Amino acid sequence: MANGKNNHPQLSICSRHDYSLAVAPEAFGHLRALLSQPTADLHAITEAIESDLGLTVHLFRLAAQQPGAVPAGVFDISEIVVHLGLKKLRAMASPIRRAPVSLSLS
Repeated sequence: MANGKNNHPQLSICSRHDYSLAVAPEAFGHLRALLSQPTADLHAITEAIESDLGLTVHLFRLAAQQPGAVPAGVFDISEIVVHLGLKKLRAMASPIRRAPVSLSLS
C-alpha cells in the first residue's frame, strides 16, 4: 500500500487489457466434458482447472469480472468454482481460445 491506497495492478491489468493465454486442447476438452455432465464433480472440475495455467487464469478473470460473486480474498479454485456456479463456468468454457493442436519446430 503506497500513500494509503490499495493498488492491485494485476487486477486492473486483467480488467482493462486482453492478455490472452491459450488453453491446452486436452484440458479444454476435459473441462467441457466435465461441465456437460448432469451432475457436477467439484473435485474433478477443480483438478481440470488447476492442471492448466490458461484455465486457471480464465477462472480468476471470470471471478474478477463478477462483482460480489466471489468474496474478496478467496483464491482457492474449488471455492471460486462453487461461488461462480456451473452456468458461469460453462459460459467460460465456450469462448476460450485453445492452443494449437500441433506445433512445428523449424
